[in-house]
Amino acid sequence: MAAVTLEDVTASAAEGRFVYRCEDGGQLTCTFDVLEAPEE
Repeated sequence: MAAVTLEDVTASAAEGRFVYRCEDGGQLTCTFDVLEAPEE
């Protein structure tokens, strides 16, 4: 089972976390920031 939580979303960026739960009860949590690349 996995869950994605977006904590802050704007027109040019997003941040949040991804939690993956293993069958053995363990879990892996990754945080992320997604930024829109500036136009060149």
